[in-house]
Amino acid sequence: MIGYIIWFFVISAIDSIPEDIGKEVNYGTFEHLHLSCSDIKSILLVRAFINALKNIFYIAIIVSLIHRVTIISNPLSFLIFFILVFGLYGFAFMLAGLVLVVKSMGNWLGVLNLILLIPLIIQEKLLTPEIKEILSYFPIHQGASLLKK
Repeated sequence: MIGYIIWFFVISAIDSIPEDIGKEVNYGTFEHLHLSCSDIKSILLVRAFINALKNIFYIAIIVSLIHRVTIISNPLSFLIFFILVFGLYGFAFMLAGLVLVVKSMGNWLGVLNLILLIPLIIQEKLLTPEIKEILSYFPIHQGASLLKK
């Protein structure tokens, strides 16, 4: 269950910032963001933060309706989860830069979301050391393995 919750946040984080930039470019208002008095990074971070709060609310409702039990009982798990969310939004900013450079990159983000699901649902004992080494560079896998323990 933890893997699916993290994957839900991965989808929202990876899709939110590049999708916002893609929409702004398509609508022709991307230049207006640069001309505003606020920095574009802060605007996108506030939008991403609001999106994360909305997703936390959705997850809390869905989990409480399905299980009626708390999934994360350790207080340190909340800290790990929030560090994981900030790492995801950093990864999303990297992908947003790729969307600006390569226009067709937005189409591949859905495929990337499905690829990132695999290490979240597979138990760490089943992975080979080479795959563990590759996955250790992604904050998603590190956070999920810490939350599962």
